[in-house]
Amino acid sequence: MTFELEQTYLPVCPHCGKEERDAWEINFGASEEAEINCGYCGNPFHIYRNVSVSYTTKRLEKKP
Repeated sequence: MTFELEQTYLPVCPHCGKEERDAWEINFGASEEAEINCGYCGNPFHIYRNVSVSYTTKRLEKKP
């Protein structure tokens, strides 16, 4: 059985299906992908970080 998923909130090991709950600790360096070992079964896999950026703008109040 394989657990290759896309756009999940937590990384899922494609070997055993366990979620990597400490994803914030993964060192991606300057890239959006890395190779890690599953914290449960120990098997290596590629992980890709999907990043979404949004902006909010507001007018500044004029100072009297």
